[in-house]
Amino acid sequence: MLLRVLGIIASFFIVAWGQPVRAGSLGAIAAVAGFCLFFFSLPQGRRFLHGTLWFTCVQLVQLSWMTAIEFQGFYILFVYALVALGMGCQFGLLTVCIPASGKIPFLRILSCAALWTVMEWSRLFIACGFSWNPIGLALTHYAASLQFASVFGVYGLSFWVMLVNLLALNASRMKRNFALPLCFACVPYLFGWAHLSRQSSAIKTLDVALVQTAWLPSQKTPHPDRMREFVEPIEQWWRIFKCVKDNPPCDLIALPEAAVPLQSDFSFYRYAEAKRMLIAEVGPQVVQAFPPLKPPFAEQRVLTNEKIWCVSNLFFCQTLANLYRAEVVAGLDHADVIVRKNFNSAFYFKPDSDRLDRNDKQILLPLGEYLPFEWMRPWTKSYGIFDFFSHGAGTKIFGDKVPFSVSICYEETFPFIMRDARAKGAELFVNLTNDNYYPHSTLHEQHFFHARLRAVENGIPLIRVCNAGITAVIDPFGSKIAALGAAEGVLNHRLTVERIPTLFALWGDAGIISICLCILLFGLEIKPLFRVLSYR
Repeated sequence: MLLRVLGIIASFFIVAWGQPVRAGSLGAIAAVAGFCLFFFSLPQGRRFLHGTLWFTCVQLVQLSWMTAIEFQGFYILFVYALVALGMGCQFGLLTVCIPASGKIPFLRILSCAALWTVMEWSRLFIACGFSWNPIGLALTHYAASLQFASVFGVYGLSFWVMLVNLLALNASRMKRNFALPLCFACVPYLFGWAHLSRQSSAIKTLDVALVQTAWLPSQKTPHPDRMREFVEPIEQWWRIFKCVKDNPPCDLIALPEAAVPLQSDFSFYRYAEAKRMLIAEVGPQVVQAFPPLKPPFAEQRVLTNEKIWCVSNLFFCQTLANLYRAEVVAGLDHADVIVRKNFNSAFYFKPDSDRLDRNDKQILLPLGEYLPFEWMRPWTKSYGIFDFFSHGAGTKIFGDKVPFSVSICYEETFPFIMRDARAKGAELFVNLTNDNYYPHSTLHEQHFFHARLRAVENGIPLIRVCNAGITAVIDPFGSKIAALGAAEGVLNHRLTVERIPTLFALWGDAGIISICLCILLFGLEIKPLFRVLSYR
């Protein structure tokens, strides 16, 4: 009995910490034996309960960034517990499907690995979708095993992790040698070494300037009990121009998600004040870069009984594009008066152009960005949340020199959104993020490790510009080739736009999910699920 308890405890530490954000080297062990050790040590009775509790505790460790309540309130702790328990229940169902003792037929091993993969993938479509922590992340610490994601994506990695662990479990029970599970365990590394030696097609270069503002939510917008921290919007723009004024020539300037407060075209800033600020910081030549004083850049407003010109956030963005002769991408809130909806958007600007293109965020977070139920409105008002966003319609491609797509924050953790952009012609992924609602947590790193996967899956580079987080440039092999620290600043980098054909870009998640569904359909190995409710 003591050995069983020790085995369960050891397996917990191996799996819970076996991710790149914690002790990445443990991931290689978790991918081979972490789950095997748990199943081998598990007593025969109450397997669903034991499996649920064990994996819930694993997720409580891996999702511990959700305990950062500084800007979220205590309600996030309820969400944290509920999500961890839901993922635990999924694992409990899997535990029931694995025979408690004896030899496990190979078809049952395949079916259990397939079942787990489908359950992980299904999280993308529950509520707003929850893409964090597929067990395949255990294979992403090392560059070689990470490349295996280029075949079937992160859910293909999850399938492989569970398959290898169940093969190891079977070998342990039958007291046979471990040659078969070890051979399977080596496949991702052997594939990865071969994949890393491939020659990419470097067709273009792009000079980028990624602006990291490094503002807390209470600095960017007024926050109850922290009003002293608030930075006036005009000063926020001053700091942005101050960061980029000595910037070397570049092709693309990117600002993070919700880079500054206020709606994109709301003419809030007095033109005279904005002009003085920009001349003082940049020089008198900046006036030549101003867009025309007309909507949506500017309009006349009546202030203190006087009709004066005021300018919007779009005015400053277009000035950046004109001044530095660069394309500009910036995250801004947008109110569409035609459809009467609000959007969390990424705007695209070109020098000397008055045409505005934007891409609206498709994946929205409940309560923070959209309201699931109207009866929740009084509750959200108590947290200072009065307006909500609508879902964007799809992905758009921008860019003259290099075609690129823009994802906003959480969207880059959804493989199908990024692959859709790749299919539409994107040769570069651009992500705009604001992770500072969870300061002093592991969210920034976890988000970054998901981003690496999207570059590998699709075989094209990715750049990330964060309000706070990991502002970085990632190559098609998932390597971080340039990054900025936590402070305010600009990351300048000449990016070589490489392209590597991948199988995942061909079939996406449909590849591994189709295989898993075929295994479950023709293997007829999911009957144990129907006995879960009657299981003692």
